Amino acid sequence: MKRIVLMASVALTVCAFAQTVNGPVANAGKTGVGPVMRPGAPDAATRARLQAGMYARMGGTVMRPNLEPGICFLNAQKTVAASALDVAMMNIRNEFRISCYLREGEFTALGELAKFASGTNHACVVCVVDNPEFPQMLAAPDNGWALVNVAPLKADSPDSSKLAERLAKLAYRGFGMAMGAGFSAHAGGLMQPASTLKELDAIYGKASPPDCHFPIQNYCELRKVARGGVAPYRIACIEGWAPPPKDEVQRKIAEEIKNLKKNK
Repeated sequence: MKRIVLMASVALTVCAFAQTVNGPVANAGKTGVGPVMRPGAPDAATRARLQAGMYARMGGTVMRPNLEPGICFLNAQKTVAASALDVAMMNIRNEFRISCYLREGEFTALGELAKFASGTNHACVVCVVDNPEFPQMLAAPDNGWALVNVAPLKADSPDSSKLAERLAKLAYRGFGMAMGAGFSAHAGGLMQPASTLKELDAIYGKASPPDCHFPIQNYCELRKVARGGVAPYRIACIEGWAPPPKDEVQRKIAEEIKNLKKNK
């Protein structure tokens, strides 16, 4: 119950801050009508002052180090640039705030993948191959691995940009399946059914809808996936993994937290 109340309180605080900082909003769908100010919304100078105050307190955001156990993307193909997998990993970090990292390797048989997944400290392994003998995707959630295959994505000879976009979506879907999610009943999300390349291309979302998001999140907790994504610089200092300060604001925050820890 306390957790529910705390989450509700945090949500209300974030919404209130967002409403204060965002200020005027446009009248969507109404031609010839200018921006409408929310009651009490600050002007641009006030919003800038509020944002500067937030930066002075929190020090901006920094990326968490990608620690194990996390989501390992094992790239065993050379057809598509690894940047396509960076897109998938960024979507995962943004949505779940968990650790994701890329490893290069070779792969010739499913037994090798199963052995690699079971013999490492990765919470999940998504292996990317380009092999016409394999299906587009395989997933073994009980064993913590998935295989995604570039070969079927090339069936209609797409350009490199389209192929990279398809792989980014498929890599995310492989992660989702390996982490306990099924297909979603909601259109547009990355986990909706897609039995053809046309249906895969039609997916426009960057994340999972709720009926897939929460099963994945629960499975991440079960497998004790390390935290990832971005966090405020102040939190990084408190948790002890902050990178060196980049400006005077972060330096002051780092010194403040250091002194607090010293005086405990």
